[in-house]
Amino acid sequence: MLYDVRGKKVEQGEGYLLVYCPEYPEAKTNGYVLEHRLVMANYLGRPMKPEEHVHHINGDKKDNRIENLEIVSNAEHRKEHWKKHTQEDVERLTKISRERAEKVKIPRKLIPCACGCGEMIWNYTDHGRPKKYVQGHNQRGKSWRWKKNEQK
Repeated sequence: MLYDVRGKKVEQGEGYLLVYCPEYPEAKTNGYVLEHRLVMANYLGRPMKPEEHVHHINGDKKDNRIENLEIVSNAEHRKEHWKKHTQEDVERLTKISRERAEKVKIPRKLIPCACGCGEMIWNYTDHGRPKKYVQGHNQRGKSWRWKKNEQK
């Protein structure tokens, strides 16, 4: 099924273009869809899967020609965007994130892992991000437990 990419277009805050296409499965409640996902769905002949990311090869978020788009996994997409950062940038961003968390004074306490494995974890990371699961657990609601011989 082909989706109409000629609908009304608006620019999103991050620079992406949204197209009015309420019949697309990923359409927001107002009927708008990210144009690059719609273009890729038309190219593939099927709706995009939630775990599929569309990367703009030349970095221009408004250039939604199929030659400029590629499907990548979430990990590949993050890695691609972090390539342009130097180690100094990463350290600077980490420092800013930690300072922000310290400024907000997030109360940290030990909580049980949400999967029920029995591990106790901090409710927030050093960067102030909330946590519910031990790192490495499947966070999509599937049960996961440490094997007895793997416990530390």
